[in-house]
Amino acid sequence: MGPHEFRAPVGVLLAVVGVAAAIVPTTHGTKSAYVVGAKSFSEQYILADLMADRIARAGSSATQRIGLGSVIAFKALSNNEIDAYVDYSGTVWANVLNRKDSLPRAQMLDEMTRLLKEKYGVTLLGSLGFENAYALAMRGDQARSLNVRSIADLAGHAGELRLGTDFEFLARPEWAAPPCRTPGPAPAAGPVRPAS
Repeated sequence: MGPHEFRAPVGVLLAVVGVAAAIVPTTHGTKSAYVVGAKSFSEQYILADLMADRIARAGSSATQRIGLGSVIAFKALSNNEIDAYVDYSGTVWANVLNRKDSLPRAQMLDEMTRLLKEKYGVTLLGSLGFENAYALAMRGDQARSLNVRSIADLAGHAGELRLGTDFEFLARPEWAAPPCRTPGPAPAAGPVRPAS
């Protein structure tokens, strides 16, 4: 057998519900090797390091596969190519489960836990205990010149502004519903700058 012969048979997904729970593998005293996945940005690298460190402190070994996209990370998990990674509840809800509805946080986590187990054999451990929400930012000089102090003010200028975002942001269902969409042309997507 290869390096994964003692791995858990079911992938573990840590949801960021803004988030998920710290992982401690259930080894029952057996030394095991785990593979921790991460997407391709700074927060994910840090979380993967923390998980690998926690696994090591629990007496097992961990390697990392970093730089994965959302789809690749989840497929790797559900195909037992990685054992754990942190994902975001909204991303899993929209991109994995193809849900367009929006539920209260606790209900969404319960539903995700059930569906991920039923459909993919993936165990959702829970929330890490912090929220990871999107924020909109604008240069101060530009905000002052346009008199933008709120999202409502910003919406009035949507057709003339460029939006810099990650690849998944605009596909999320919560941005398709009013009042997030304004009449007229959608803002042009600006360049995406990867985290350094």
